[in-house]
Amino acid sequence: MVIIGSTCLKHHFEDFPRLPKDIDYLVPNKNMLVNVPGKVEYHENEVLWNNFITHNTFPKYLPINLLYTLKISHLFWDINWSKHMFDVQFMQNKGCVLDKELFYKLYKYWNTVHEPNKRSNLSMNAKDFFDNAIICEYCH
Repeated sequence: MVIIGSTCLKHHFEDFPRLPKDIDYLVPNKNMLVNVPGKVEYHENEVLWNNFITHNTFPKYLPINLLYTLKISHLFWDINWSKHMFDVQFMQNKGCVLDKELFYKLYKYWNTVHEPNKRSNLSMNAKDFFDNAIICEYCH
C-alpha cells in the first residue's frame, strides 16, 4: 500500500493548510479491503500501480511529482474539482513538476473509469465547428 491524497501532500509539505479527513491508500486490488468513511479509503489505479510504483521497494508515500500529476489528471472531471484545484495550485507554488508520460496515461485511464471527457475539436473549420445537429430557430 502507498499513501496518496491529502495525507501524502501534508507529509511532503508540513505547511499544507488543509487537514486530511482520512488516509487514502493506493492498492493493487481493493476487493478484500473495506473503506471506512472519514478514516481510510482504498483506491485502485492500474496506471500508477503497474507503471510507476517500483514493486520491490514500495514507497510509504507517493512521490510528490506523481501526486501532483495525479491531481492534475483529476481536473478534467467534476469530481471534488475545487479541492483538487486547490491542491494543484498549492503544489504548483511549491515547484512540483508534471510528469507528462504519467499524465497522458492517467487521462486515458480516467476516460475508461469515468465518462469519456468530451472536448471540442479546435482543428475543425468554422463551418463544421458551428454546424451542430440540433434544429432550432434563432431570434436575435
